[in-house]
Amino acid sequence: MVPVASAQAYTWAKAGKTRRSLVRSQSSATFAPHVHEDDRLLAAAVMLVCPDIEITRASRVPFHVVLESELEAKIHRLDATESPTCYKFGALTVRPGQTREQDWIGNTGVTPAFDTFLNHLGRRISLQYYRGYSGGLDTYTNETGETSVVASWQDFEMMFHVPALMPFRENDAQHVHRKRYLGNDIVCVVFLDGADVVFDPCAIKSRFLHVYIIVRPVEQQGWRVEVVRKDSVPEFGPALPSPPIFEDPVVLHQFLMVKCKLSMEIEKKGCSNS
Repeated sequence: MVPVASAQAYTWAKAGKTRRSLVRSQSSATFAPHVHEDDRLLAAAVMLVCPDIEITRASRVPFHVVLESELEAKIHRLDATESPTCYKFGALTVRPGQTREQDWIGNTGVTPAFDTFLNHLGRRISLQYYRGYSGGLDTYTNETGETSVVASWQDFEMMFHVPALMPFRENDAQHVHRKRYLGNDIVCVVFLDGADVVFDPCAIKSRFLHVYIIVRPVEQQGWRVEVVRKDSVPEFGPALPSPPIFEDPVVLHQFLMVKCKLSMEIEKKGCSNS
């Protein structure tokens, strides 16, 4: 017993994005006196899972319709599909006088300011034999560097692709071995390592990068944050404070985790609707 529109929305939804995404309403549920007790119990069970669903518009679907439409099998497949629990993001640093993509991706090593920021962004781990989510980085031969930065938020694991921590190759002027990771990310955290540093996201050539979270240290104040997104990505929360300065590194970390994670969800919705 489900609303027809809700069943269609449920079965037509893309796996992993709108799991149990039934059409919902804020109206309260009422039941007619003639409704069978079994239906009452079933309705109560549905309301327990989806308390805002408009249960009064529900109707019983004949068993042969369920079989012919493969509705039950489709719902089981969606139930077996979990939303992603692991995410990968880029973490780029821009230094004074740098205006080109090659310069930014080619930065090697970390300055004290960038190192401090990375420690607030997540925690440094040794990649060799790392058993957590690797985000595609090599965890056996140090091909992609000896260390990286990981973080977690609620039940989600996050790996940051940090070009500055990856090996530098003299014969690779375009830094292809680094960009293969950063360029395939959807979200990139950009650290502006200097007071007069300028970052132009249009200078990065990537089909995948859609959201840039730009962080600039502000002397004796904390970190100023700005979010830049492609036109296909709608505005989304959490909103920046006014002024957009974070004094507490813990609050900064929490904001970046939520913003990065939600950036992925919003970008996927934008792509599916375009």
